[in-house]
Amino acid sequence: MTETARNTLEIKQIEAFVAVASGRNFATAADHLRVSQSALTRRIQELERIFGVALFLRDAHSVRMTTAGGRLLPEAQRLIEAASRCHASVAIHQDDLKPLRIGSHPLNLVFQPTAMAQLRRLRPDVTIEITNLLPSEAVMGLESGTLDIAFIGAPMPRHRPELRQRTLCQMRLSAAVVQGHPIAHNTELPWCALDGQSLILPARKKFPLKRRWIEECLRRSRIRPRSISESVDSADPFTQIGDGKSVALVFDDLRQLRLPGVQFVLLNDPVHLMDFTVAWHRLVDDVLITQLVDVCKASGIETANAS
Repeated sequence: MTETARNTLEIKQIEAFVAVASGRNFATAADHLRVSQSALTRRIQELERIFGVALFLRDAHSVRMTTAGGRLLPEAQRLIEAASRCHASVAIHQDDLKPLRIGSHPLNLVFQPTAMAQLRRLRPDVTIEITNLLPSEAVMGLESGTLDIAFIGAPMPRHRPELRQRTLCQMRLSAAVVQGHPIAHNTELPWCALDGQSLILPARKKFPLKRRWIEECLRRSRIRPRSISESVDSADPFTQIGDGKSVALVFDDLRQLRLPGVQFVLLNDPVHLMDFTVAWHRLVDDVLITQLVDVCKASGIETANAS
């Protein structure tokens, strides 16, 4: 076969040859390839012209392969398999073109802008999209497939085979109060100091994991609050403590916000440390997750072992 002939060889011609050789019937082969019999015949004729030999012997009742056709068949089958592998390889890596969708709460200071910038420098091949979501919304996004990665805070208690999670760091809570509150003169207090206080806790529907964890801490410490109210978002607690009587339980890193008139009192019982968790869909490259954790660590976040 000449170089010119080799350059005119097309995979659809090889597919036509294999389809006829496998079924020994032009009608069946045409149906299999979803083409007309005349189109199939043209492809076989083109292939015979390229090779300069007859590949089939036809009569009114049967189709038989020639000796040349018998030699071509195994090579043609290997060529089709190779074409399929090429297509599959490209299809797999089409996922590299999709943006990496990350869900994070807007006041989540664990996932800092510096970490985001470092990740983009480290992986310029990956387009990263950040969506501001509540933890409950982020979990739903992972389950529905609209998110790839989510910073969810408290770990998910139930195992979901399609999702993985890893502890980024362990965090303490602080009691946020106005400066005139009786506990405001302290920098640290044990959890038992919350007994008898009017507490503001994260809303059960919007922050289910965090709320469940705080309630368990209160139960283990045998704390009986005077009253409990809910904060509808991360900013709401600082509005509610304005009555001068309430104590809001918030992540200690929120003290970085330096809110005027607000005092943060660290709850220093080491037993009550909450794992701050990143979760991701199992199809996300684990190497990328490791890089994400590493850049968070480089931004000053102490990471923990995988869970």
